Amino acid sequence: MNLRAVRTAIWPAALSVFVGAHVLALGSGSGDVRVLGVLAGVTLGILIALEHWLPHRPDWSARGDPQLRNDIAHTLLGGAIGNVSIDVALIVATAALLPRDTRGVWPRAWPLPAQVVLFLFAADGLYYWKHRLLHHVGWLWRIHALHHSAERLHTLKATRSHFLEAILRAFLIVAPLAALGAPPEVVVWYSASIVIIVPISHANIAMPVPAWLHRWVQTPDWHRLHHSTDPALTDCNFASLFPFWDLVFGTYRDPERETLDSVGNNAGPSPPSRLLAQLWYPFTTRRG
Repeated sequence: MNLRAVRTAIWPAALSVFVGAHVLALGSGSGDVRVLGVLAGVTLGILIALEHWLPHRPDWSARGDPQLRNDIAHTLLGGAIGNVSIDVALIVATAALLPRDTRGVWPRAWPLPAQVVLFLFAADGLYYWKHRLLHHVGWLWRIHALHHSAERLHTLKATRSHFLEAILRAFLIVAPLAALGAPPEVVVWYSASIVIIVPISHANIAMPVPAWLHRWVQTPDWHRLHHSTDPALTDCNFASLFPFWDLVFGTYRDPERETLDSVGNNAGPSPPSRLLAQLWYPFTTRRG
């Protein structure tokens, strides 16, 4: 077996399988978050298995990670709160439309795939600016610091985020677009995109991709730069799906031209090691 060929095939194969599974599961337009929960579990399980088979860096293994239990807890808590927050955001956005007796300006007459692409592109633009604010506004950084405190990257670090980030995502990204009239069967694909692309981009899997791809979609090597302990690299590559936004606003860094030595927090004290203290951290600590 040609191991290099296998590694090269992992990223497109995994992306195709995960996208295909979501298309089949959500094809009815039901937008059931329980479906997303099951698919998220399957996605994480597949990626974790691949990490043990073809690790990108052995020292980043989930095995022996002292924060693994906390990562799992943040995954479960953030996922649950995130789903509830999006539901509430949709209710609030819909209520905002009702007095005007309008469906907003959203192009509901478009085919569903075209609406999904538009939503993902616009949502990622909002995410880009939300993410930059998390890095440059002191009290917002205290929320985001937990995600950057990871000193190794593997699949479960993708969801190592404070639950407040899930709430911010719902009300700063989903709610504005839903208020324009985007229907739930379109909105659910934003949640699906997070389930699909974000764990892959944090996974500790040796899966090289063509250099040109880094400019079109979030890839593991491209996103790892954002976790660097080098401040010049941390303040780059903010988009969640499309590097387009970083290219436009001058924060793009090319993994083919940069060297990543270590990952972790580089902006003041790191959150504590205990779970409850991590959850309380944004309310008690100032950026250094």
